[in-house]
Amino acid sequence: GRGRNSRVRMQPAVKPTPEMSHQEDAADDTAGWGSWPLPPSANLGSAAERKTSGGGGPDILFEEISPDQHIKWDDDIDAEESFDAAGQRTPPPKKIAPVADEDLAQVNLLELARDEVVWAIGRASSLRLDADAGVWHQLPGAITALGGEVELTPSELCRLLQALAYAPSDAPVDKTMLRRLLKAFALRAKEYSEERLMRVVYAYGKLAAKRGIRMSRFMDFATSEIVERDRTLKGWRKVKILEAIGSLPDAGPEFRSVLVGQVVQNDLKDLDAECFARFVPMLVEANFHQRPGVINSLNAVFKRKLKHVNFDNPDLILRSGLPMLLYDLMKTSTLTKWLERLEHLRLPLRQGAAARVSSRVAGHPHDGAMEDAVPAADEAFQALEKRARQDRGQPADALRAARNLEAMKIVELCLRHERQSILQSLPPRAVKVLAAAREMPLEPPEDYNMLELPHVFGELGRLFRATGLLLHPTVFGPYL
Repeated sequence: GRGRNSRVRMQPAVKPTPEMSHQEDAADDTAGWGSWPLPPSANLGSAAERKTSGGGGPDILFEEISPDQHIKWDDDIDAEESFDAAGQRTPPPKKIAPVADEDLAQVNLLELARDEVVWAIGRASSLRLDADAGVWHQLPGAITALGGEVELTPSELCRLLQALAYAPSDAPVDKTMLRRLLKAFALRAKEYSEERLMRVVYAYGKLAAKRGIRMSRFMDFATSEIVERDRTLKGWRKVKILEAIGSLPDAGPEFRSVLVGQVVQNDLKDLDAECFARFVPMLVEANFHQRPGVINSLNAVFKRKLKHVNFDNPDLILRSGLPMLLYDLMKTSTLTKWLERLEHLRLPLRQGAAARVSSRVAGHPHDGAMEDAVPAADEAFQALEKRARQDRGQPADALRAARNLEAMKIVELCLRHERQSILQSLPPRAVKVLAAAREMPLEPPEDYNMLELPHVFGELGRLFRATGLLLHPTVFGPYL
């Protein structure tokens, strides 16, 4: 029942006093936070309201790390990446590892320097050391020896929380220590940059989803801090925060509504294509698409992206527009430009096909489509962009072709069965790419996961077979 210009007001976060961080924590996850002078959880919706509002959202899918995948645990996480004149990314200077990987499980954290303790936990998470590794059991004592959680710098605390978030599920993590770490963050929240704020919140979301940890008072504080930074927090960081904690029950529908509203009002045009596509489902989940003018804004922003001279990756263009189509947010004019753009760039649908490599120069309109000239980039960026275009011009492998063809078949199926009137009004160029996707057989590689293949819900299927239950597929309309 809110009007178009109505806003949800949230009380500002109140910083706790230093004395509170030294109080003993109770055994319960939410205990020990009652003394904080923070906004009550009712401000973001009561627990009963959260259960009945249907705003819980889907489960959170976090990216995981493997032993051969390196994560930056360096101090300068806020520094921008640097490139040389040839467009090559310049790596930061590397430090020599104080402990070999094979000796990390038995290392004594008390003998390591301050920064080396944080590195050791991060490396243990990357190597996925099991519960018997001594680093997990020694960490609370090592933090105490360093002066306690409140003595950790924002960089150290942020990196430590990231490491614990990525630790294996069976690794023992002291919940009391986690509460003290989060309290230490709250004591000095203003000292944390937007990048570190996002990383701390993301780490909490991963811990909550992975280990079932719930700290309602911290969520109240963190969400208030995020809302307060509306003008300085980048739009893509807000989307990342929504992905991390937006579906947690403690976040509440009010927080999701406020943050989605901030992105729609202030940051929508600044989201890159991939982030834009990830944000569309969040917008629909918060029912913002039902508000006046929101669909018009979405289509205007997406059409402007399609006109941009450097937006010439057909794979990315396909995936950035797919959520808008499936959620029925894409206008006919936008749909036409989207499909015609894919046809013009020759979206590769079969193995060996190559996309058209754009030869346009930034700042020069193409066929009069560009409304605003884009300033020329520096030499490093131009070299990087040239190499990216060359990669896109390479013949598509089986995986890339299957991914594109599957997405286009979904587009064609959606239009043919659910938007027949729109399909009949499309121009020939748009119909051409849809017809090609429909007629072309989909021959995915063996390791490509598809909804209609037998291994969908494979783990669930094996579980049912083990219990003696037989599942029968059901045909509903054109869908299996």
